[in-house]
Amino acid sequence: MPGDFQPSSFIPKKTLINTNPGSSAPQINVFMLIAGIIFVVSLIGAGASFLYERVVASDLVKQQESLNRAKEAFEPRTISTLSRVDLRLGVAERLLNEHITVSPFFELLSTATLKTVQFNNFDFSRSSDGTLGVVMSGVAESYRSIALQSERFGENEHIQSPIFSDFTLDESGNVTFSVEFTVSNDLLLYSNSF
Repeated sequence: MPGDFQPSSFIPKKTLINTNPGSSAPQINVFMLIAGIIFVVSLIGAGASFLYERVVASDLVKQQESLNRAKEAFEPRTISTLSRVDLRLGVAERLLNEHITVSPFFELLSTATLKTVQFNNFDFSRSSDGTLGVVMSGVAESYRSIALQSERFGENEHIQSPIFSDFTLDESGNVTFSVEFTVSNDLLLYSNSF
């Protein structure tokens, strides 16, 4: 037996150190690297937005102060007075542009009426769209005179849609009639009468 006994040893026979030359560097996790980059970029973005907010707020305060100085440079009382004058001028201009006068219509009627036609009743009204509606009745020497009067009214650009009606002979042989038409607005506008 003396040759068969081998004492046991606690010393390992293999080395525990990895002697492979390619695996000596520590392993880097790719996901941790990406997360770190995203974290750093988000910190930089937050800092930049914070600084931008401060710059914009500061610029806004400066602009407000500049505006207040510009307002103080003008006299508020003068501006208020000029605003009221401008409002009054606008109202006056609108009134002048919308004001009508019937004098030009009567002048037109006196030149457009034949000598053989006489008008003895006159009525006019202004509609909601601003046109002047005219209804007249009269007496003519004959039906021919009424036809000529209708033709003359039809040729005039300011008398629109003349309609003659209600023809009757009176005891002296004259023809009574009615006529209605509208008058163009540009003839009646006061601003056009100058």
